[in-house]
Amino acid sequence: MKRGIIILFLLIILTNFSLANQASLSPSDVSVVVDSHAPSIEILSPLNQSYALTILVNYTVIDPTLDSTWYSLDNQPNLTIFGPFELTLTEGGHHLIIYANDSFSRINFSEVSFNINSSLGPYCGNNNCDTNENCSNCPSDCGECSYCGDGNCDSDETCSTCEDDCGECSPDDEEKPPQDNEIIILTRDFTLSPSTLKITSTPGQTQTQKITVENIGETSLNINFEISPTIILFSKLNQENLFLGPGEKKDIGIIFDIPEKTTPNVYTGNILAKSGNLYKALYLSIEIESSEPLFDVLVTIPSEYLTVYPGDIIPAEIEIIDVGNVGIVKTSIEKIIKDFEDKIILEKKQNLSINGKINFTEILNIPKNILPGKYVFYVTVNYENKTAISSQEFEVKTNYPLRILIISIIMGIIIILLIIIYLIKKRKKPKKK
Repeated sequence: MKRGIIILFLLIILTNFSLANQASLSPSDVSVVVDSHAPSIEILSPLNQSYALTILVNYTVIDPTLDSTWYSLDNQPNLTIFGPFELTLTEGGHHLIIYANDSFSRINFSEVSFNINSSLGPYCGNNNCDTNENCSNCPSDCGECSYCGDGNCDSDETCSTCEDDCGECSPDDEEKPPQDNEIIILTRDFTLSPSTLKITSTPGQTQTQKITVENIGETSLNINFEISPTIILFSKLNQENLFLGPGEKKDIGIIFDIPEKTTPNVYTGNILAKSGNLYKALYLSIEIESSEPLFDVLVTIPSEYLTVYPGDIIPAEIEIIDVGNVGIVKTSIEKIIKDFEDKIILEKKQNLSINGKINFTEILNIPKNILPGKYVFYVTVNYENKTAISSQEFEVKTNYPLRILIISIIMGIIIILLIIIYLIKKRKKPKKK
């Protein structure tokens, strides 16, 4: 009996230790993705034709292990993108290339040449749904209007309002009048997509990004937006409030206008969306580097370290390349962790000699007293008043998962009970004469 109790005790301890390690070091669900090709890219807009000054850049990228997407316009520096965006361009011909790579470092691209002619102005048929156009007066740019009988059960249609598109209502679908003293609770909620956004830019540059706001509740919402003071100098919204009916979603534009005299750095902040007591935040990092920097820098945090706990370490991989052919030089390097209130959490500085290209791993010690949340790690390379920057986001979670704490408490109680049972049986066992 005693031997069995000891073996059971050891098994429980080993099981508990294994569960704790698994929860803190690896995800509980494992999926296998087979990816044998580079990303597939299609540029939907612009096409090989003439446009007015402002164009919408729209594209699709298909790859199960997509890592990042960026573009180059007229051989200018690459800029990271996360979705459709607008460009305001000068007269004449332009050449756009959109690149994408996957987690296996396979790169593909798609390109298009087009022309800007300001005399055209907005017109129906320019592939842009301009402010004076809609589905009624310009379906070629804005798409066909939805209506009852078009064969699609749209978000504003139900079996009650449009049986032709949504089918006949079943008894469960029919609306029933509320009974006496019956309380009807309607849910209120909305989403922002994406929830985080990284912008790469240079002083004097302007670009627009779109975010999607969707009402996923059962009541109409008035939503107001506020930009945090840390990034209000660089960003503004094309509208500061929005009305959404149940199930409705709309896009709003964020215009990033970087002043000419902006000091290159990574600036963080958020856009807060509020509706009554509902709050949602879009986390923004604005990566501003010098025009035509002499170096290119790439920061990579391995995927297994994108979520960590206080006191953990992050091995960040850093690559610096001399793109200006400056030869052997001594550069000034800064390695910084910031939160999304633009506060510096960790900062390291060093002078580093570079000859062509250098790779190294920087071990980041996450402070034990750090708060849970999203953070940005970035590296700046400074030489001759030119600054190159690269950054990556990561997340810090609570130090000890609640699930493991509960398991540990249950296991401890079981061990104590087994010891008590053993001692009681030992006391009752008759002594041999």
